[in-house]
Amino acid sequence: MTKKTVLIQENNSEVALFENVLTPKETTEIFKVLQTSIPWKYETDCFGEQDRKTYYVGDDRAAFAFCGLKLQPNQWPSELLHIRRLVERDLGLRPGILTGCLMNYYGPGKDFIPWHYDEVRAHGADKIVASLSLGIGPPRLFRLRRKRQKSSKDKETESIEGSEKALCAVRLPPGSVLLMMGDAQEYFEHELPVSSGSSDAERISLTFRSIVPGFEDAELEPPIYIP
Repeated sequence: MTKKTVLIQENNSEVALFENVLTPKETTEIFKVLQTSIPWKYETDCFGEQDRKTYYVGDDRAAFAFCGLKLQPNQWPSELLHIRRLVERDLGLRPGILTGCLMNYYGPGKDFIPWHYDEVRAHGADKIVASLSLGIGPPRLFRLRRKRQKSSKDKETESIEGSEKALCAVRLPPGSVLLMMGDAQEYFEHELPVSSGSSDAERISLTFRSIVPGFEDAELEPPIYIP
């Protein structure tokens, strides 16, 4: 049975962990299939080569633009169509709302994502990012903190709550989904650090997204990234 743990729920933002969305057997099987069948590659964005391999799939015209990249959707692998429906059901989302999926492959102990927030301008009113963790071995660490705010003099200051400290740090078990929706990307940022000793196992993250098909085709300006 799926277990939900709410991590953040404020300012029209929700961050929650859903465990047991996939069984251990399902997790292992889909991990092995995707590990060998997907043409993973390191993309290069406006900051240089990214620190993990990716592959983007989605519905027709559900392009995903971020950090100077504009990824056109590749066709959904048959294995992901079933998982997409399962994630929507277990998270209580409207069927069909998850129109894209950025797939991320993390090698053992060397690939990571630093503090950042996701580009969700094309993700509709709900701004959904639902990340399904797949892997064999110890789960990866996820940390969340408040963004830094600017003072009236346009100088960076810490927010009242203290943005430098992580609000939560949780392990992402294989078969679990980390949901971020609403204004979560507006107020918070997150990271996937490499653990001390580089002991992390290989992992695949399937980040399902509520991208509005055709949105990026209608936009004239590239997305702006504010670190």
